[in-house]
Amino acid sequence: MSRKETRTQLIEPRSECPRMYGKETRTQSIEPRSKKDVVEDSSSDSDFVAEEISRDEEIADDICFESYVDKDEKLIENYESDFSEIETDGESEAEAEFESAPLDCEHEHNNMFNETRKNIKVIKNDGRRVYGKCLGLNYEWRINLLKVENEQSWQVREYQFKHKCSETMNVSNVKSNWLVKRFEDEFRSDAKRSTQGFRLDVIRHIRVNVSHTQAYRAKRKALYKIDGSYESQYAKLWDYANALRSSNPRSTVIMALEETSGFNVPKRFSKLYICFEAMKKGFHSGGRLIIGMDRCFLKGPHQGQLLTACTLDPNNDTYVIEYAVVKSETRENWEWFLTLLKEDLMIERTGLYIFMSNKQKGLIPAFEMVFPGAEHRFCVRHLHGNMKLAGFKGSVFKNALWTTTRASTIPEFYKAMEDIRKLDPSCLEWLHDKPSSQWSRSHFKIDLKCDILTNNICESFNSCILDARDRSILTMLEWMRQYLMKRLTTYRDRAERKWEGRLLCGRIAKMLDIRTNKAVDCIPLKSDNWNNEIDCFDGSRFMVDLRAKTCSCRKWDISGIPCKHAISAMYAQGLNHEDFIDKCYTVERYGVVYQNNIKPMDRPELWNKTSYIAPLQPNFGRRVGRPTKARRQQGHNQRTCVSKKIVQELNHKSPVNNHEAEVDDEMTQAEVMTQEGSHLPFSGGSVSQEDHLE
Repeated sequence: MSRKETRTQLIEPRSECPRMYGKETRTQSIEPRSKKDVVEDSSSDSDFVAEEISRDEEIADDICFESYVDKDEKLIENYESDFSEIETDGESEAEAEFESAPLDCEHEHNNMFNETRKNIKVIKNDGRRVYGKCLGLNYEWRINLLKVENEQSWQVREYQFKHKCSETMNVSNVKSNWLVKRFEDEFRSDAKRSTQGFRLDVIRHIRVNVSHTQAYRAKRKALYKIDGSYESQYAKLWDYANALRSSNPRSTVIMALEETSGFNVPKRFSKLYICFEAMKKGFHSGGRLIIGMDRCFLKGPHQGQLLTACTLDPNNDTYVIEYAVVKSETRENWEWFLTLLKEDLMIERTGLYIFMSNKQKGLIPAFEMVFPGAEHRFCVRHLHGNMKLAGFKGSVFKNALWTTTRASTIPEFYKAMEDIRKLDPSCLEWLHDKPSSQWSRSHFKIDLKCDILTNNICESFNSCILDARDRSILTMLEWMRQYLMKRLTTYRDRAERKWEGRLLCGRIAKMLDIRTNKAVDCIPLKSDNWNNEIDCFDGSRFMVDLRAKTCSCRKWDISGIPCKHAISAMYAQGLNHEDFIDKCYTVERYGVVYQNNIKPMDRPELWNKTSYIAPLQPNFGRRVGRPTKARRQQGHNQRTCVSKKIVQELNHKSPVNNHEAEVDDEMTQAEVMTQEGSHLPFSGGSVSQEDHLE
């Protein structure tokens, strides 16, 4: 029998070969045989099994085929070709190693030839026979496989392994299904990778051409394989709610359904509310009495909106209390959300709380219904947006508005309003319609120790979950749960390790250092052990009472952090300024807030099945146009603005410019948070009042 005649090989199942796992494969050797050693059965044309022949140690041209079969799963992901040159009768031949899986031979052929960049056509694949041949010029390569009856084994009937065609970039065996199996792990690690970026990665790694359509289909199929269908995730919501309550007892998980038309038709998903027990305890242990309310759009297949309620922790970080998925932002949904918030937090005396929002649609009437008598603040950033819509545009009006909002005393407030009247009397009339207690520090209460002007308490959380907002509902909810679980653990470890032995939280200590450096501009005049008169180089004068922890500038009264006037009086008497900071900023209070934790959960396959009828996917509808991925930015970029110099000249000439240099010469709480937030894990929870400024 010559070298080029057909050889047959029996591929045994893995159960008979314990070493056949992973890349450890069983090797069998077929030796060249003489005519007297060959046993042929001409009466049978079904199976050709190669019998073992006595080995001749002097023959050096062994041809080895390595393969393994997995009965339960496909272990093969990539084909690795290893060509070794063997000298036989003066000519060189290549030995090809191939791996096969019994349930998907066509995929393994594609896997093999896409890696080697050869065009192979599968002539037949009916589950019992697999025939393949090369599409090159010479058509010499071919392989025939036959499945062994009653076994999970495949018999190599014919195999001509020599390729004479050259490699090519245009491989017809590259299909979207093959790309899914080849790059599934990459999509698991980065589900938001772009189609064009994925296409370029495929071309770079396996050196084959892939069209944009193939890459798009592969990405869509991979995400479907990872997350499952969107409809199936809604069908698992009852199981998810039960698993969530089982792993985190006393957590609130409420799902509302709506009736559907038709007989014996399941109900349709309407809204879902989640509040973890750990977040409730943290709020009652040391949370501030200011709660921010906001909503953000969900960009997944079924749209909807996410309502959130957040507060501030002792480090002025965002602390998420609860969230809910609803169809749209309406008064009914806000009332439902606020009622559940009131029950979970056990709020009875509503007058002690302050709520900050952007005055979303239906929110103010809902507040009046659920929290009568509660104080309400309006985000100044959105107030400025409304001012621009009213026709008062430009940086001159913007700076005048922010000067008015930062004014901490009544005289400063009236002076800033007079400057606005000089710019445009109609702008002053427009501001008079808004209660000053909702947007100016001069009218803020002093018992809550919070001077924030924007609703970045919630805005920062919305930006953190941007990667989850375009996923299906179950994937999004799990992403948010894991995010909060990691956030609690990270901040708890910070209090126990990084801040051990310290009195104040990191951001508060940094803010205090900044005010301490500015205390050199003040000259204290002692009246007694507690009362001082402070003269500043700019001609201003203030009174400080250390016992009552007040200053006539009201910055200490509003925030609970000593101002530069109070710090100068403390230094004059040799007192430690850290002892005069409100207790809500201490590391001890910080550790109490984050001492609770969200318990882990099992994977969906291990959830207990509930007896509830699975709800249908919601009918929220789609907004007009292509879904947006990037967040909408307000204002212009001063760095790239061509009229930057003109704007600066107008600011110098404006009547509010001189007063602006005097008002709020210290860094606010939010400015310190903005600078430090980029150095912290999960820094998206930081609060920033000045991020709207160019």
